[in-house]
Amino acid sequence: SGADPATPATLPVYVSLGKVPFVDGADADGALPGAVVAASLQDRDFAPLRAGEALFEALDGSLVPYDGSLGEVVHPVFINEAAYYYRESGRGVGMSRPVEWPVL
Repeated sequence: SGADPATPATLPVYVSLGKVPFVDGADADGALPGAVVAASLQDRDFAPLRAGEALFEALDGSLVPYDGSLGEVVHPVFINEAAYYYRESGRGVGMSRPVEWPVL
């Protein structure tokens, strides 16, 4: 039809809330995490995660829930990003929350 598509009034933007650190590993120097991201979060970047839902899976197979420390509902980002398993990278899972940003 040749017409430009309508511009929305707002766009969803995700604001960083920080990271939830991995569970410490049992190794003496703490170089390795003691848990991995729960399988239920794989491929679910930006999906809501509520306090009490599985965030990590410990090496013994037990699930470690999200403790609600950054809010009752958060949106994990960069899930299972390999670089974040290293202590030097600020090891953990990044959390965000959505806000609506006005389009000018």
